[in-house]
Amino acid sequence: VRKKVKKATRIAVKKATKIITISEFTKKELVTRHKVKKEKIVTVPLAADLTRYKKLTEKETYQVLSKHRLSRNYFFHIGRLESKKNISTLIRAFDMFKKQRGVGDPFHLVLAGSPGFGYSRIKQFIEASPYKDQIHLLGRVPEEDVPALMNAATLYLFPSWYEGFGIPALETMACGTPMIASDIGALREV
Repeated sequence: VRKKVKKATRIAVKKATKIITISEFTKKELVTRHKVKKEKIVTVPLAADLTRYKKLTEKETYQVLSKHRLSRNYFFHIGRLESKKNISTLIRAFDMFKKQRGVGDPFHLVLAGSPGFGYSRIKQFIEASPYKDQIHLLGRVPEEDVPALMNAATLYLFPSWYEGFGIPALETMACGTPMIASDIGALREV
């Protein structure tokens, strides 16, 4: 698959008169990896849908939390559950946090998204966690539930090792939820 993608990218880059990209980070990657001239690339950043991603009241989030059987004390991550998203480190950090907080700590870790590359290893980390009963795998959630889940979260976690842009960071900020994110090019830009 990677060879096909590389070949298709090479052909597209060569034939294109202009390339639109979502971030300066991605533009730099195209220039560096594919030797595209900077002048050929136009950056058009993504944006959050502010009609949906905004601050909501407790009453507005209640139904979604009930649907997913969640309390208000949780850390949230949404995205494909795969290696590049650094979910294994997130689980280890959650374990350390819970251990320091001690018995009776109310916080849970909520992970929403479909399994991706490396999911079997992530699942092993969850199964090995002494706090696995406080780690919730929601799977793919309906798009209409995401703003409420982001709003009600105590903290949004975005530990990715690689992102081309990082739209969940914008959506989280629009909801007014605090966020911890990786110090990587695309997320710094967002």
